[in-house]
Amino acid sequence: MKARASLNKNTTPFTPGVPLVLALEEAIRLIEEEGISAVQARHTRHAAACRAAVSALGLELYAEVPSNGLTAVRAPEGKDGQELVAAMLKQHGMRIAGGQEPMKGKLIRLGHMGYYSDADIVDLIGAWETTCRDLGWTDRSGARATAENVLNGLVPQTSEEGMALRAQSDQSAA
Repeated sequence: MKARASLNKNTTPFTPGVPLVLALEEAIRLIEEEGISAVQARHTRHAAACRAAVSALGLELYAEVPSNGLTAVRAPEGKDGQELVAAMLKQHGMRIAGGQEPMKGKLIRLGHMGYYSDADIVDLIGAWETTCRDLGWTDRSGARATAENVLNGLVPQTSEEGMALRAQSDQSAA
């Protein structure tokens, strides 16, 4: 009712989210500038780099079919995901997310949807790898290098790409 009454007075009943509308306008401009297909391809590349980094550290993805918007990683048995989230912020100034009820403490989420560059993703993975090792989540290394290789096209992102690279390699060897 308040909204309808305010409409007749050419106003709003509450302060509108002007910054949100302006941010949306800018996001749309950036998407149009880059092109929607390029944006989707970038998100796919960043997701593949993050998933490969998880594998390089011997950690486990939470989702069986992960999203290209974020990578959810299970905390190893006896480890608290919230501790890793706090350490990333304190030691590296990077915000990652933990799990929400009932998964609080049981996983962490690495976001990669939005306007991140390849270098941003490599920096995130490098900081995350260091923090995982410092907190005893893994004794492996190589996540940052693996992410860089995926982003540089040196590691296939899909099984189809892997088969295509293998076929090219076989042809080169012949």
